[in-house]
Amino acid sequence: MSAMQFNLLPDVKLEYIKAERSRKVAASLALLVSGVAVAILLIMLITVEVVQKKQLSNAASAVTTANKQLSGITGLSKVLTVQNQLGALTTLHQQKHITSRIFTYLPEITPDNVKITQTSLDFVKDSITITGTAGSQLAVNTFVDTLKFTQYKANAQASQQAAFSAVVESAFSLSDNGATYTIDAQFDPALFTNSGQIPQIILKNQVTTRSVLDDPSNTLFSGQTKTGGQ
Repeated sequence: MSAMQFNLLPDVKLEYIKAERSRKVAASLALLVSGVAVAILLIMLITVEVVQKKQLSNAASAVTTANKQLSGITGLSKVLTVQNQLGALTTLHQQKHITSRIFTYLPEITPDNVKITQTSLDFVKDSITITGTAGSQLAVNTFVDTLKFTQYKANAQASQQAAFSAVVESAFSLSDNGATYTIDAQFDPALFTNSGQIPQIILKNQVTTRSVLDDPSNTLFSGQTKTGGQ
């Protein structure tokens, strides 16, 4: 004879049992998540309070040790001073004036019958003084006018600028052999800056190409060039 079972629990009781089972599962999951969160928090606290402090302490000790070692090096301050000076050389090089360019500019703007015995450059006042001789006063006047109207271009893309200003013949004398003169002028500082590219001198809207410096017979400079204001 087979056995038969009857579920005599009401539907309300069944729903209560299911809800109780779900609550227990949720509580278990909540406890598990809380445990994981607490574990993570503990790990973070240990990392901050123990590991990082230990690392900082070790780093401070290493710095102290290295500082003592450096302090024990004889002449370290002198070495550091030399290094700082070497580091400033690049800037100083870029700021220095290329005075030798005067030997490129003057042959391009000086008339053929005018000689130069002395040239003085003052880079504080951006001034130039030219002294020399000429075949006549007319040649000197031509030289003065040439200086007044000389222009330059810093590079191929730049616009033309006046190379000299306030050009004045400050002294002159005449003799049977010709004339002596002294010309004072202001020059544009860009003519001598260490830009890496020599400005192009322009006369009467024409770029000059005369290169007499390489000519052994060139007698333009019969004196010397002086620079000042360095």
